[in-house]
Amino acid sequence: MNTLIKRLPLLGFVLAGIFAFAFTQPNAQEPAYQLVNGVPTDVSTMNYRCDFSDTQICTFEDVALTIPKEDGEFWLNP
Repeated sequence: MNTLIKRLPLLGFVLAGIFAFAFTQPNAQEPAYQLVNGVPTDVSTMNYRCDFSDTQICTFEDVALTIPKEDGEFWLNP
């Protein structure tokens, strides 16, 4: 009985960890738009990278490509 009482805090910690993962929702990824083959496309689910550049805009927040999101040169990875 004493060993069970001694392990109750450990059991509570393990259950708290399980509930923390079970009841949290993943963060929704915000859309990022860029021209792909001349068409504004949501690239947030694609494999891309933004190389450092002060003069170019990598991705935009809106479909009209008017609100910059990230700076850099846009590259679509194969």
